[in-house]
Amino acid sequence: MITVKNKIAKRQNQIYADLHFHSTFSDGKFTPEFLADYLNKNKISVAALTDHDTINGFDEFKKYFQGIAITGVELSTCFRNEDVHILGYGFDPKNEDILFNLNKYQNYRKKRIYTICEKLNGLKIKILPETIFNMVGGDTALGRPHVAQALINAGFVNSMREAFIEYIGYECPAYVPKEKMTLDQAIKLIHNANGIAILAHPGLYKNDYILEEIVTYPIDGIELYHSSNRKNMMSGILNVAEKFNLIVTGGSDFHQLNWQGKNLLGELGIDHDRWIELKNILIEKDTFIAKDIFNK
Repeated sequence: MITVKNKIAKRQNQIYADLHFHSTFSDGKFTPEFLADYLNKNKISVAALTDHDTINGFDEFKKYFQGIAITGVELSTCFRNEDVHILGYGFDPKNEDILFNLNKYQNYRKKRIYTICEKLNGLKIKILPETIFNMVGGDTALGRPHVAQALINAGFVNSMREAFIEYIGYECPAYVPKEKMTLDQAIKLIHNANGIAILAHPGLYKNDYILEEIVTYPIDGIELYHSSNRKNMMSGILNVAEKFNLIVTGGSDFHQLNWQGKNLLGELGIDHDRWIELKNILIEKDTFIAKDIFNK
């Protein structure tokens, strides 16, 4: 039985765990080693690298992080015609099913780059897919930010924002939709790998009913502490978590230093009490990490 404390912890000076951030293996600017060292220096005790649709950076992060490194991933799903993200925690990083599916979506991402480049070429903007592949490396989960960086490097735009507004954002001339799992598929994939499934950043979704509908699916929790979750909605998230017996988590969703004038790595997340709640549910649900670390 999950017990969720009906309180909202201060976001600064007491963060024990950052459970949402990205590396160069997806759309982050820094390597897993850099992220681990940064979190070590800032005395974060528990952390989960949650790259998009890949866990290729986990081993490197675990090697350098001095605290508890939890397996993590952020899966893109389509739910009610909206892009909904599910965070997986504590699963077996060697599970054949999750590795097969992540590899499949890596291939989808690569094919998407080819299609985007074809559209850009049709606009007389010559960006070769191979240029993007060589820029990021073979193990990276490719996405539109990498195309945007290639556009900047080639001098077609001056910023990421301009690249998205002019060319690759939604409804723009070179936009190509991403292949996504269904919500059911993502949750099942994480559960079958002995992990827990968490609804990411509910504050980012356009439709108010998303949260109310998704909690009727077999998810395990909701991301409470996230920069997109406005203060006036956090109490509502807690109420929903209590009603449906769900855990709450949190993280910085860090991609790069000085993002929007501030650095968030390790500055958003959960405090020690929240971590104990999460650890207990990881044990209660007999997750891989509970067997691998907590029960040794």
